[in-house]
Amino acid sequence: MGAGENADVCCMALLGRDIAHSCSPQLFKTLFGACDISGRYELAECADEGAFCRALSQRSEIAFNVTTPFKRLALDCAAVASETARAAGGANVLVRRAQGEGFAAWNTDGAGCALFLESRGFVFADAPCCVCGTGPTARAIAAALDARGARVTLLSRTAGEDRLAYGSVDAQRALRNARLVVDATPLGMHEGDGCAFDPTLLEPECVVVDTVYGHGETALLAAARACGCAAFDGLGMLIGQAAVAFPLVLSALGMPCERSAQDFFAIMEENHLR
Repeated sequence: MGAGENADVCCMALLGRDIAHSCSPQLFKTLFGACDISGRYELAECADEGAFCRALSQRSEIAFNVTTPFKRLALDCAAVASETARAAGGANVLVRRAQGEGFAAWNTDGAGCALFLESRGFVFADAPCCVCGTGPTARAIAAALDARGARVTLLSRTAGEDRLAYGSVDAQRALRNARLVVDATPLGMHEGDGCAFDPTLLEPECVVVDTVYGHGETALLAAARACGCAAFDGLGMLIGQAAVAFPLVLSALGMPCERSAQDFFAIMEENHLR
């Protein structure tokens, strides 16, 4: 796209709670500039579900990013939903449909996490992986890893049909054998938060991703690095999410998109991750 082309204003916002630390405005400003779009991205703090629903009904943005704890509600509010959003049980992207027909819901958590890991050379095929948490973020990541050939074990505080409890023998075995551990719980967002599991179980060959970012080094990242693991906070995943979501927004605006998610990731990585 040449300079001055497609100069329609692209208005977006992040809906969530405790989002002052968010890097999304800077990331999307970079994407707007790369595509010669006059864009605006705002943070919309929502204290509760009522505030979230009011924001959706009263604001005029073409698209919203949605963060914890409103991803399930975002899916419920959508007129249509992607398979990834339905499988995860929640949406982190809402794109306004044409002619006032509500919102389309997407979940880019899993694809964004995978895109970041691919940029770091992680090989998914047959890799034993653990994902901590049972919310939409965890389920989206687990599904994305599974789709790329990884062997995924879901871990949580309590056992269930599709998950193991952190303290169980089987969970501890899975953590020892893991080549990737993704913590998709909220732990680390508040001072004094500990780890969801015993991090001394991790082998140095394990890659650790904590989806939390912007709150300093979490207890998990510190412990993983002490074990010799390559450990990353959630900023790289956030960049991946934005890279996957941006073509959806451009499509809603009727703008041609010749760049791939990998291209958008590289643009943001150069400006925000190195």
